[in-house]
Amino acid sequence: MTEQITLEALIKSHKYSRREFKNGTWYYYYDKHNNFGRISQCKSSALAFKINRNIPEKDQCKQVEKQAVDYINNVWLKDWKNSTPNDKSICMELRNKQIVFEGISYKHISEQGKNSKGGKQRRSLSNMLNHSKYLPCAKEMLESSGVWTHARYEELKKPYTDKTTGKQVVGVVYQSVTGNAPKGDKSNNYVQATVSKIKYANNTYGNTVYISVMGMKDIKKSTDITPCFFNGKGEVKVMKSIHSFGSVATYSIHTVTVPRNNNNVNRTIQINIHDITEGNRYAKFEQLEKCLTGGVPEYVPADNTTPLPSVNIRMKDCSTERIEKALRTMAMSFDIPLKSAKGEVFLYKAQEDLTDRWCVFFSELVRNTYDFITDYFDLPKKTVMSKSVLTHKGKILYHSETGEPIKQADWAKFVKNLEKFLNRNIKDTEKNIILQSNSLGKILDRMLKYNTLEAVKALQLEKLQYHGKSFDWISESVKNMKNTFGASFTRGEQARIEMLTQSAAIKVTNITDKMSGDIKQILIDGVKGHKSKSEVSQALFDKMVGDNRDYQRLADTEIQNAVNNSFLREEVHNTPDGQKVYFQRIEVIDKNTCAFCKRMNGKIAVWSDIPHKDEKANDGIADFVIWEGKEWNGKGHSFTTGVFHPYCRGTWVRYDTDIDNARIDALVAEQSGRAKKWNNAVKQAKEEYKKNGIANPDDTTQGFTERINELYKQDLTNE
Repeated sequence: MTEQITLEALIKSHKYSRREFKNGTWYYYYDKHNNFGRISQCKSSALAFKINRNIPEKDQCKQVEKQAVDYINNVWLKDWKNSTPNDKSICMELRNKQIVFEGISYKHISEQGKNSKGGKQRRSLSNMLNHSKYLPCAKEMLESSGVWTHARYEELKKPYTDKTTGKQVVGVVYQSVTGNAPKGDKSNNYVQATVSKIKYANNTYGNTVYISVMGMKDIKKSTDITPCFFNGKGEVKVMKSIHSFGSVATYSIHTVTVPRNNNNVNRTIQINIHDITEGNRYAKFEQLEKCLTGGVPEYVPADNTTPLPSVNIRMKDCSTERIEKALRTMAMSFDIPLKSAKGEVFLYKAQEDLTDRWCVFFSELVRNTYDFITDYFDLPKKTVMSKSVLTHKGKILYHSETGEPIKQADWAKFVKNLEKFLNRNIKDTEKNIILQSNSLGKILDRMLKYNTLEAVKALQLEKLQYHGKSFDWISESVKNMKNTFGASFTRGEQARIEMLTQSAAIKVTNITDKMSGDIKQILIDGVKGHKSKSEVSQALFDKMVGDNRDYQRLADTEIQNAVNNSFLREEVHNTPDGQKVYFQRIEVIDKNTCAFCKRMNGKIAVWSDIPHKDEKANDGIADFVIWEGKEWNGKGHSFTTGVFHPYCRGTWVRYDTDIDNARIDALVAEQSGRAKKWNNAVKQAKEEYKKNGIANPDDTTQGFTERINELYKQDLTNE
């Protein structure tokens, strides 16, 4: 057998295949000697337990525990004591370590560990059986057939003194061997036995603390250890707070995730990013983003493209605001357009894509503006990437450190050129944002009438087509929208779009003017304060990172508001005159959803064609009254047609008290618990039309949506 590489060598090599941060511990994964290719099937049969099913489960668990302990003491240990001359307790796969059971605890038979799902607690009967039945397999694997697959070292937060030896215990080492489940076992594919030993302060190890065994459907094909390094004395040191992306220097570890929890607020961390190249900067930024947002980062090696400077990030705390600012800063430094903020989850992929499109646009605008200014005044760039966007010859002689003022003619020329640069880059942005958002809202509403919800949710913007026309063509102009949407795209609707465009234009202009004013002020203050060019460039960079945030927040908010309002107006237009129109607020609930949005999820609103002084509904059905452009007043009992806050992702679904007469679509069916019936109706209707020679029917195909509703309601009557 190939000699196993030591844990020390693995740690120093840093050549792991994958890493994972779980429950406060880093796991590093390796497979240096094709261990997983050597895993063989366990020949031992699973234990069969005699259980009285007529007694409470708690007592059934005690029966299983008693039989498991009896097997360990009277079968397993008895056999090992009689194993001469070959000592079966010496495990070759664990580098010929002897497994000594003196003082061993059997707690893992009845109790799951702190790293298990749900934390430290009593095992259920099914969970206990899934572990204990594989005890014969654990014995076999430790004796001969098991393959070493996992290792982990856990440093104790509070060392203690071992009463038996008098030595100080500083940690616990866990090592696992794995085998394939016995032949015919359909409940699991793998069996894994884990042996733990205590580690003393003098780097010696005590006896086995416990052995646990479990069956698994799948296994992470790797060997894992905690983030640590070995110093010259052989002592284990766990690295904390210093994180590195790239080639690892002595005593420095790889990428480390910063968990998103309150423990990291007011905690200083430093992140070092090495081996950055022009070719891998996107991948490097991706790993940084994972690190700061609780994901699992991976090592990205340097490639043969142009090398770029290393980056050192120091954060005073890991609050959400600091993390978001760090990502904006590094995105600008790496010249990577930043996508939409990681706020609440989008219901529709296409809506997320549209938001990303405009966030990327504004991110590039800010970065290009910074490059324009630094080129114009010959300032050093505070970025990893150095590119020039200046198209004219000659630069202003700017010597801020001397206090020499800029010539009036040069300054006037610069102001004029800056204005031209910004106007050229933001031309028609407000119009395009509004046209695209309104088009998307209408398309999504219509496509829900003849598709499954999952299909509509998964649609990508670049592949989105409606009536044979691409999304970009439809949203290119009011004329194209009118040709596509027909009667619902009324003159009143066109007037609303014009009004929304004017509103968005004012907001874009306000941010642009602010950015322009800040740029001019920083340049003048640089001369007044005799600041170095480097200081001026840094001040510009810092200020424009904030401008990037303002632009992105604007784009995000305008898009969500416009999409939601477009969806609502489409539904109202298609409702018979005089009929009340009800809507239900839908929030995608997860850890990112704010407390207020969670409270608003599921609330019912009734539509009004005119504003009300009191938005509270009094018809016994709705909670609120909403109308065109209704905004949230910031108070508890208030509603909005758009978003409650920046990066809010709430949307709407049609709500009707009489489900038989409702305008049914995929989202309505989902909310009423009848998604399966809707999906079956869509599938059957499409098959019927396909047999008649229509491969891709839509809402313009005669009778198609009516047929879906007919099939759906037929299925309802059979409930």
